[in-house]
Amino acid sequence: MTGGIIGSGVRVAYSTGSPHMWNKLEQVLDVTPPKATSKSIDITTHGPNDYLQNMPGLAALSDTVVTMLRDNDSTSSPHQNALFNLRAAKTLLWWRIEIPANPDHTVDSFEAYEFQGRVGSFEPAAPIDDKQTVKSNIVFGGTTFQRYDPAPSLIG
Repeated sequence: MTGGIIGSGVRVAYSTGSPHMWNKLEQVLDVTPPKATSKSIDITTHGPNDYLQNMPGLAALSDTVVTMLRDNDSTSSPHQNALFNLRAAKTLLWWRIEIPANPDHTVDSFEAYEFQGRVGSFEPAAPIDDKQTVKSNIVFGGTTFQRYDPAPSLIG
């Protein structure tokens, strides 16, 4: 594949347990998946070498940020609106992000990421001259961060 892929069609869902029954977030506009960044650990053995040696240590995962077109009706957007109470309860959830892996979207193929995290924020925005949105930050809270090769969607 060359030329890259537009992000349109990204899917985000959460599950309250295992086995996973994915609750797809409605009207996702944008998502920033978590980024794993390892701390640098000095492993230098002192001797004639003049350079420090390092290796990657434990990784910190950045927050996942999901922005959705706001629908404050819990009938039509139940999973989006549930995020408010899930944040207040600090519920540990399973999260799945599916990113389209086919440039023309003709094949149901998604690169997926799964991890556990908690809703860290629920931020509605209602600008006078633009669309209403809600943004949520998902704070990593588990012990694993998995990436899966492109495959059919589990979110639907």
